[in-house]
Amino acid sequence: ARPRGIEVSRHGKFVFVATGDDNTIQSIDTATRKVAGDLPSGPDPEQFALDPAGQFLYVANEDDAAVTVIDVAARKAVAKIPVGVEPEGIAISPDGKTVICTSETTSMAHFIDTADRKVVANVLVGSRPRSAAFKPDGSELWITSEVGGGLSIVDITNPDKLRLLGRRRIDGMPFEMYVNAGRAFVMLNDFGRWVSDDANPYGSWVQSS
Repeated sequence: ARPRGIEVSRHGKFVFVATGDDNTIQSIDTATRKVAGDLPSGPDPEQFALDPAGQFLYVANEDDAAVTVIDVAARKAVAKIPVGVEPEGIAISPDGKTVICTSETTSMAHFIDTADRKVVANVLVGSRPRSAAFKPDGSELWITSEVGGGLSIVDITNPDKLRLLGRRRIDGMPFEMYVNAGRAFVMLNDFGRWVSDDANPYGSWVQSS
Protein backbone atom coordinates (compact mmCIF):
# COMPACT_ATOMS: atom_id res chain seq x y z
CA ALA A 1 0.00 0.00 0.00
CA ARG A 2 2.98 2.32 0.67
CA PRO A 3 1.37 4.61 3.27
CA ARG A 4 2.47 8.25 3.07
CA GLY A 5 0.64 11.23 4.60
CA ILE A 6 -1.67 11.01 7.61
CA GLU A 7 -4.32 13.34 9.06
CA VAL A 8 -7.02 13.13 11.74
CA SER A 9 -10.55 14.38 11.03
CA ARG A 10 -11.66 17.46 12.94
CA HIS A 11 -14.05 15.47 15.17
CA GLY A 12 -11.47 12.72 15.74
CA LYS A 13 -13.67 9.93 14.40
CA PHE A 14 -11.46 9.09 11.42
CA VAL A 15 -7.79 8.91 10.51
CA PHE A 16 -6.97 9.52 6.85
CA VAL A 17 -3.94 7.73 5.35
CA ALA A 18 -2.56 8.15 1.84
CA THR A 19 -1.78 4.80 0.20
CA GLY A 20 0.51 5.60 -2.70
CA ASP A 21 0.36 2.25 -4.46
CA ASP A 22 -3.45 2.19 -4.38
CA ASN A 23 -4.00 5.83 -5.41
CA THR A 24 -6.45 6.39 -2.56
CA ILE A 25 -6.86 8.02 0.84
CA GLN A 26 -8.05 5.37 3.29
CA SER A 27 -10.51 6.48 5.95
CA ILE A 28 -9.96 4.52 9.18
CA ASP A 29 -12.59 4.49 11.94
CA THR A 30 -10.79 5.34 15.20
CA ALA A 31 -13.31 3.37 17.29
CA THR A 32 -13.12 0.09 15.34
CA ARG A 33 -9.61 0.69 13.89
CA LYS A 34 -10.85 -0.65 10.59
CA VAL A 35 -10.92 0.89 7.13
CA ALA A 36 -14.31 2.54 6.72
CA GLY A 37 -13.85 3.57 3.09
CA ASP A 38 -11.64 5.16 0.48
CA LEU A 39 -11.39 8.67 -0.95
CA PRO A 40 -10.25 9.27 -4.56
CA SER A 41 -6.82 10.87 -4.12
CA GLY A 42 -5.52 11.03 -7.68
CA PRO A 43 -2.31 9.23 -8.76
CA ASP A 44 0.50 8.62 -6.24
CA PRO A 45 -0.73 10.64 -3.23
CA GLU A 46 2.04 11.95 -0.97
CA GLN A 47 1.36 14.46 1.80
CA PHE A 48 -2.08 16.01 2.26
CA ALA A 49 -3.87 18.40 4.59
CA LEU A 50 -7.40 18.94 5.84
CA ASP A 51 -8.84 22.47 5.80
CA PRO A 52 -9.82 24.12 9.12
CA ALA A 53 -13.51 23.41 8.51
CA GLY A 54 -12.83 19.73 7.89
CA GLN A 55 -14.57 19.92 4.52
CA PHE A 56 -11.80 19.53 1.96
CA LEU A 57 -8.61 17.48 1.70
CA TYR A 58 -5.76 18.85 -0.44
CA VAL A 59 -3.52 16.06 -1.76
CA ALA A 60 -0.11 16.31 -3.46
CA ASN A 61 0.02 13.94 -6.46
CA GLU A 62 3.72 13.32 -7.08
CA ASP A 63 3.42 11.53 -10.43
CA ASP A 64 0.86 14.00 -11.80
CA ALA A 65 2.40 17.39 -10.87
CA ALA A 66 -0.93 18.37 -9.37
CA VAL A 67 -2.93 18.90 -6.19
CA THR A 68 -6.24 17.06 -5.94
CA VAL A 69 -9.05 18.61 -3.88
CA ILE A 70 -11.39 16.10 -2.22
CA ASP A 71 -14.81 16.87 -0.78
CA VAL A 72 -14.72 14.64 2.33
CA ALA A 73 -18.48 14.43 2.92
CA ALA A 74 -19.29 13.78 -0.74
CA ARG A 75 -16.29 11.40 -1.03
CA LYS A 76 -15.30 12.72 -4.44
CA ALA A 77 -12.56 14.79 -6.10
CA VAL A 78 -13.84 18.25 -6.98
CA ALA A 79 -10.74 19.91 -8.46
CA LYS A 80 -7.25 19.26 -9.80
CA ILE A 81 -4.70 22.09 -9.60
CA PRO A 82 -1.48 21.98 -11.70
CA VAL A 83 1.72 22.69 -9.72
CA GLY A 84 5.47 22.03 -10.13
CA VAL A 85 7.26 18.74 -10.74
CA GLU A 86 7.16 16.13 -7.92
CA PRO A 87 4.77 17.82 -5.47
CA GLU A 88 5.34 16.57 -1.94
CA GLY A 89 4.41 18.75 1.04
CA ILE A 90 1.04 20.37 1.74
CA ALA A 91 0.08 22.96 4.35
CA ILE A 92 -3.01 25.11 4.90
CA SER A 93 -2.92 28.60 6.41
CA PRO A 94 -4.66 29.08 9.77
CA ASP A 95 -7.44 31.09 8.09
CA GLY A 96 -7.95 28.39 5.44
CA LYS A 97 -7.51 30.82 2.55
CA THR A 98 -4.16 29.55 1.24
CA VAL A 99 -2.76 26.10 0.52
CA ILE A 100 0.98 25.60 0.11
CA CYS A 101 2.34 22.81 -2.06
CA THR A 102 6.09 22.16 -2.26
CA SER A 103 7.51 20.65 -5.45
CA GLU A 104 10.78 18.77 -5.04
CA THR A 105 12.21 18.95 -8.57
CA THR A 106 11.07 22.54 -9.12
CA SER A 107 12.37 23.56 -5.65
CA MET A 108 9.42 25.86 -5.13
CA ALA A 109 6.59 26.57 -2.74
CA HIS A 110 3.35 27.15 -4.66
CA PHE A 111 0.67 29.37 -3.09
CA ILE A 112 -2.87 28.22 -3.95
CA ASP A 113 -5.94 30.39 -3.40
CA THR A 114 -8.57 28.03 -1.92
CA ALA A 115 -11.45 30.15 -3.26
CA ASP A 116 -10.28 30.18 -6.88
CA ARG A 117 -8.32 26.91 -6.64
CA LYS A 118 -5.46 28.38 -8.63
CA VAL A 119 -1.75 28.98 -8.02
CA VAL A 120 -1.37 32.70 -7.33
CA ALA A 121 2.33 32.88 -6.37
CA ASN A 122 5.55 30.86 -6.30
CA VAL A 123 8.65 31.17 -4.11
CA LEU A 124 12.02 29.55 -4.86
CA VAL A 125 13.30 27.75 -1.75
CA GLY A 126 16.05 25.25 -0.84
CA SER A 127 16.76 22.19 -2.99
CA ARG A 128 14.09 19.44 -2.91
CA PRO A 129 11.59 20.98 -0.45
CA ARG A 130 9.56 18.46 1.51
CA SER A 131 7.40 19.65 4.39
CA ALA A 132 5.82 23.07 4.95
CA ALA A 133 4.20 24.60 8.03
CA PHE A 134 2.71 27.95 8.98
CA LYS A 135 3.42 29.79 12.21
CA PRO A 136 0.22 29.78 14.29
CA ASP A 137 -0.32 33.50 13.62
CA GLY A 138 0.03 32.96 9.86
CA SER A 139 2.88 35.46 9.52
CA GLU A 140 5.58 33.06 8.31
CA LEU A 141 5.90 29.87 6.28
CA TRP A 142 8.65 27.38 7.17
CA ILE A 143 9.81 24.80 4.60
CA THR A 144 12.27 21.90 4.98
CA SER A 145 14.67 21.05 2.15
CA GLU A 146 15.80 17.43 1.88
CA VAL A 147 18.92 17.98 -0.24
CA GLY A 148 19.47 21.58 0.82
CA GLY A 149 19.65 20.36 4.42
CA GLY A 150 17.85 23.27 6.01
CA LEU A 151 14.81 25.45 6.57
CA SER A 152 13.59 28.23 4.31
CA ILE A 153 11.57 30.90 6.12
CA VAL A 154 9.16 33.08 4.12
CA ASP A 155 7.47 36.28 5.33
CA ILE A 156 3.86 36.08 4.13
CA THR A 157 2.36 39.04 6.00
CA ASN A 158 1.90 40.81 2.65
CA PRO A 159 0.45 38.32 0.12
CA ASP A 160 1.37 40.67 -2.74
CA LYS A 161 5.01 40.83 -1.65
CA LEU A 162 6.21 37.48 -0.34
CA ARG A 163 9.72 37.73 1.08
CA LEU A 164 12.31 35.02 1.76
CA LEU A 165 13.71 35.91 5.18
CA GLY A 166 16.55 33.42 5.00
CA ARG A 167 17.62 29.80 5.28
CA ARG A 168 18.75 27.94 8.37
CA ARG A 169 21.22 25.04 8.05
CA ILE A 170 20.30 21.73 9.68
CA ASP A 171 22.78 18.87 10.13
CA GLY A 172 20.69 16.09 8.67
CA MET A 173 18.18 15.31 5.95
CA PRO A 174 14.91 17.00 7.03
CA PHE A 175 11.76 15.48 5.59
CA GLU A 176 8.87 16.28 7.93
CA MET A 177 8.08 19.15 10.26
CA TYR A 178 5.44 20.34 12.73
CA VAL A 179 5.10 23.78 14.27
CA ASN A 180 3.53 23.96 17.71
CA ALA A 181 3.65 26.42 20.62
CA GLY A 182 6.33 28.55 19.02
CA ARG A 183 8.64 25.67 18.13
CA ALA A 184 9.36 23.76 14.92
CA PHE A 185 9.87 20.02 15.34
CA VAL A 186 11.88 18.64 12.41
CA MET A 187 12.28 14.92 11.68
CA LEU A 188 15.53 13.79 10.03
CA ASN A 189 16.14 10.76 7.82
CA ASP A 190 19.83 10.70 8.73
CA PHE A 191 22.37 12.83 10.57
CA GLY A 192 24.71 14.54 8.14
CA ARG A 193 24.60 17.00 5.27
CA TRP A 194 24.88 17.36 1.50
CA VAL A 195 28.16 18.86 0.28
CA SER A 196 28.81 20.06 -3.29
CA ASP A 197 31.71 21.73 -5.07
CA ASP A 198 32.89 22.41 -8.63
CA ALA A 199 34.09 18.82 -9.06
CA ASN A 200 30.81 17.39 -7.72
CA PRO A 201 28.03 19.91 -8.45
CA TYR A 202 25.27 17.43 -7.60
CA GLY A 203 26.71 16.91 -4.14
CA SER A 204 27.29 13.91 -1.92
CA TRP A 205 26.12 12.93 1.54
CA VAL A 206 28.62 13.45 4.38
CA GLN A 207 27.81 11.63 7.61
CA SER A 208 28.19 13.66 10.79
CA SER A 209 30.13 12.11 13.62
